[in-house]
Amino acid sequence: MDRRSFLLSSCQACAALAVLPALTTLESCSSAKAVTGMVEENGKVTLPTAELGEQGRIIIKPKAVSDPVLVAKQADGTYAAFLLKCPHKGGPLSEKNGVLECDWHHSTFDLSGKVQKGPAKSDLTHYPATEERGKLVIQLA
Repeated sequence: MDRRSFLLSSCQACAALAVLPALTTLESCSSAKAVTGMVEENGKVTLPTAELGEQGRIIIKPKAVSDPVLVAKQADGTYAAFLLKCPHKGGPLSEKNGVLECDWHHSTFDLSGKVQKGPAKSDLTHYPATEERGKLVIQLA
């Protein structure tokens, strides 16, 4: 193999490795679905509670924040909304068997945003979510 071929194949291998984390991040967001009836204005997101489906949760991607937001119905009937970004180093979170796990350093959080296992030491960024006449109102700003 000549030098040029070696460098070319090495660069292609490095480029493929660089793309892999981006693909897994996209895959972790693949559970998000199109939300019909979601309205975003004045730092608030409003969506029908029916959008949460049987599992009682949905991932939304509001324009007001840079990362996806998980909206989940809690056991007591209230709602929680929090940023799917690890407070440790900013890694993306994926849901695995009802637990949120950081794809980078494997901190885990429950579906109310509370840290379960580090290295993260703080809970997820939480946004107030209230139900008003069959709609959820999430205050992002």
